[in-house]
Amino acid sequence: MDKALARSLARRYSQFALLLKHVATDRAATNTIVETSATTSRTYATSTRRKVSYQVQAAPKSRSQRQRARFFYTTAASAAAVTLYYLLSAERRILRADSTKNLPVPLLERDQSLRKTDTSIHPRNSRLTVDSPDEANQILRTNELSSRGKRGSGIVAYHFNQVASNSPIEDDHREALVPDPFHSRAIWSFFGVFDGHAGWATSDRLKRDLIPWVSRALRDAGPLEHDIQTAPYAISRAFTQLDDHLVKDSLRNVLEDKSMPTAAAYQALLPAMHGSCALLSFYDPASRMLHVAGTGDARAIWCHRTPDGTSWAIKQLSLDQTGRTPSEAARLRREHPDEPHVVANGRVLGRLEPTRAFGDARFKWTVEEQQKARKLAYAQAIPKGVRSPPYVTAEPIILSQRIPDGSAASQGFVVMATDGLWELLTNDEICTLVTDWREKHLDRCCPAGDEQALRGSAKSSWVPAFLRESFGVGGATTKILHEKGAESIHPEDSAAQKTPDEDDDSPTPASGKKGKQFTCVDDNVSTHLIRNALGGADHNKLSGLLSLQYPISRSHRDDISVTVVFFGDEDQMAKL
Repeated sequence: MDKALARSLARRYSQFALLLKHVATDRAATNTIVETSATTSRTYATSTRRKVSYQVQAAPKSRSQRQRARFFYTTAASAAAVTLYYLLSAERRILRADSTKNLPVPLLERDQSLRKTDTSIHPRNSRLTVDSPDEANQILRTNELSSRGKRGSGIVAYHFNQVASNSPIEDDHREALVPDPFHSRAIWSFFGVFDGHAGWATSDRLKRDLIPWVSRALRDAGPLEHDIQTAPYAISRAFTQLDDHLVKDSLRNVLEDKSMPTAAAYQALLPAMHGSCALLSFYDPASRMLHVAGTGDARAIWCHRTPDGTSWAIKQLSLDQTGRTPSEAARLRREHPDEPHVVANGRVLGRLEPTRAFGDARFKWTVEEQQKARKLAYAQAIPKGVRSPPYVTAEPIILSQRIPDGSAASQGFVVMATDGLWELLTNDEICTLVTDWREKHLDRCCPAGDEQALRGSAKSSWVPAFLRESFGVGGATTKILHEKGAESIHPEDSAAQKTPDEDDDSPTPASGKKGKQFTCVDDNVSTHLIRNALGGADHNKLSGLLSLQYPISRSHRDDISVTVVFFGDEDQMAKL
């Protein structure tokens, strides 16, 4: 006999025997049959086998009472036999069905062995590779955002997109066009990208709080067109005050509230313990001034057509602030003269790459404060070498640029992105790609024979018509000139700015072509930049990088967030 069937029959027989015992000794049934007021006494005695004996002492039964009892027992036994037959028959059917599937396991046991990880909907069992251009487009275009500017803002349009490498993504962003409190017909424009590290909580907080704090500081500062330094001073003060609120005020609140649960304390300190770089652009149309505030290693460039119209000029409006930037390393050594290892291997205390950032409380709290935070809220380990914090500041480096009058081409555009883009593309390549997107894609001038690229493109209802009229369309190769920007404030910093790795160890393209292969298939210019950063027309490289899962993906690409802002006046706005 099959072992599973034998175990099942033994279990059923034991259940049947237990049922008969309960029927025979049931007190209520006995009292119903006897129908007397006999005195019943129960005596429990435990035998050596630990069995319980049950004794019932009742008045002598009459003949009719014995007949009724016999009838009840017969009926109960018959019902039990029928129930047992039904259960055994059902068990045999289940086992027979399982045997046809080579699964001789009872149904109950089989259900208990089934786990969620065995189902087809579990992420482990989903297809991870990107095999087709359509699948690549789905990943690249998921987070697309494009919008027109508002009349009176001096902004024609802005595009945004991001692609994650971390899980969850640590980058974030925010755009806001708000009324100018000093000029009724003007609109202030804010654009921010936030590059988180060691977690997402700080960048998430900046997304919600930084622009409101800066806007309030600018409003309190008064009209901005009278003094060019008014806006930079207000922005810098808002940055440092918000960071103090995140790092210092949160810890003080946790230490003062002795009754705060550990989970609540951890949640309150999370934006302080995580970290984030911040890049914020503010455009004031009344003064025609663009102010770019950078804390960390996100970067912004301004590109515009030269007055003679023959070429494009690039100006870097932010500085990569890392331990490898000579001016930043010198500043830290001046502030901590007794700590020769304050910068090691291009990192603060050999650990943190950006020298300016929000959060990162491990490099701002004292050792005593960190010990208290660890006891109350599971704070991170204290870095080795902490002696005289703070080592990291949120004070930004701010550059201001006047946006000229004239056509949208001469006013140009700004590209803001986290370092994940600048590690893959140069400033010149990005400027060229944006102008190429305008000239080629908007006229549907993709290279002849690129049918696969054309299949991936989607038409826009308003961008092509406007930009063709505003910028003018040409087919000439873009000529790039360079204007002195943030990296030229300290000449030694130029060589320390992030550039793509020249040693490209990615697999050889199927086409056999070497080097970067750019393409033009996206209506969103931010998507256009991300696609070409990750491989462009080289589908083998593009699909390979998009297929990588966290944490392996972090060895080959970072989170990438890109905002592109096009400037223009009322006449360009009227063409929308």
